[in-house]
Amino acid sequence: MKTSAAATHGYGLLLPGIVIAGWLMAAGTADAQWSENFDTYAAGSQVAGQGEWQGWDGAAAAGALVSSAQAFSSPRSIAITGGSDLVHRYSGYTSGRWVFSTRQYIPSSLTSGTSYFILLNTYNNGGPYNWSIQTAFDLSAGTLLEEQGTSQVRPIVRNQWVELKYYIDLTANTVSCYYNGAFFSSHRWQNAGANAIGAVDLFANNVGPVYYDDISLAPLADLNLTLETQTLVEDSKPSGTPHGGFNRGAAWLASSTDTNTAPVTRQGVMQFTSTERDQIVVPWDADFNTTQGAVTFWIRSAGITYGGNEGAMIIDHRHSMGDVIVQDDTGVIFWQPNGLYNAHSTRTVSDGNWHHVAYIFNQAQGATVSVYIDGTLDTVAPANRDAWTWSERQIEIGLSWDPWWRVFNGELDDIRFYKRQLSPSEILLIYGGESDSTLVGASDLAGRYNFDRPPTGMRLVLTWPFGALESAPGIAGPWSTVTGAVSPYQVPDPTGNTFYRLRL
Repeated sequence: MKTSAAATHGYGLLLPGIVIAGWLMAAGTADAQWSENFDTYAAGSQVAGQGEWQGWDGAAAAGALVSSAQAFSSPRSIAITGGSDLVHRYSGYTSGRWVFSTRQYIPSSLTSGTSYFILLNTYNNGGPYNWSIQTAFDLSAGTLLEEQGTSQVRPIVRNQWVELKYYIDLTANTVSCYYNGAFFSSHRWQNAGANAIGAVDLFANNVGPVYYDDISLAPLADLNLTLETQTLVEDSKPSGTPHGGFNRGAAWLASSTDTNTAPVTRQGVMQFTSTERDQIVVPWDADFNTTQGAVTFWIRSAGITYGGNEGAMIIDHRHSMGDVIVQDDTGVIFWQPNGLYNAHSTRTVSDGNWHHVAYIFNQAQGATVSVYIDGTLDTVAPANRDAWTWSERQIEIGLSWDPWWRVFNGELDDIRFYKRQLSPSEILLIYGGESDSTLVGASDLAGRYNFDRPPTGMRLVLTWPFGALESAPGIAGPWSTVTGAVSPYQVPDPTGNTFYRLRL
């Protein structure tokens, strides 16, 4: 341990000192002034001495290695293990409101010892040092708490990336601490030392590896409660538990006809406009985590138009695990399970005409992924050098959580997720337009989104960086805390009139 020397439903947002009526969204956190994702460093390299990172007191032995074993934003993170005591210093952060955030991954194999995340208001090699944050992760108890102030005990989330956030108000001399969206501590930022953000310290304390990725320090905007409306996308499979999705801006079209020499018309499709950053989200469910299966869909697009660095995202079901299906800049389809390779089709789908794509996978070591375009086998590629699994994350259609990818521009129809592999003859039947009464593999569908009806209903999603969410039937109150409300907070099928505010 380190010790210090909608139309029928009126909603409003009531922010500190400001009432925002209707559907207006308040501003969120500004762009980061400093960030680090470790992707520019070579895997296996010592980060101390790169990017202004160093070991504690400048000791080389206290550094840490860049790792590709886990990554929140592919392909690399930092592994804090053994003697790692990794420091990055800051200067000029002496006033205002700031948010310091990072993603952390703790494997289930770590069952003893304590690892630490630390923020200091003062740091110099050889001293003096002054601690403002020292969050202890007790790996044997499976809990965390903040040692620099009164703290709630929270359970550690293992085997997935979790967000740590610290909201620092240097003017008020306070800090509020959140883990996986849940508050656990608030206290004075500075009891001794400087009224500043001086350094971050990732301290292994002779245990590990604990992985960190996407670390950032950003100014916190004054308005910090946002409201978004989403409509419900029907899971149209004929049996089994439905897994409905949520539409975030995509437009429903009753039909769409391409300009091919033999024109193809699809009934009921969703149109994604890249500049609007349209997206459909399907919440995660174990039904989607089959080791062998198929993903099929119809696509119509004239090519890439907006944002990101590479390829437009069609379907993202990957984080540190899983796969993505992407429309490449060249017009072909490519996929990338766990970021280990870039396999792609030979035929383009970016000619403005309707094309059917079928992605058939097997996650076993040495198995293959096969991709069919318009009912015909196009490419077979190794699935992975090792066995792999899906990420237990929501499925994102049209727009990825990862800003590396471009935003899809075009139309999609009849997206299916199967819990078994499809045969070539079955794929050909789907491409040929089998009727719903003879739906191929009906009992094996995890989810089907054919958009024959427009998205209906509504849910509201409120997000905020910190504070307690309160609600009231009107601006005058009475106000009460929304029990169990954690950002992002969902209100399905809202009725009546409700106002929300944050108590900071």
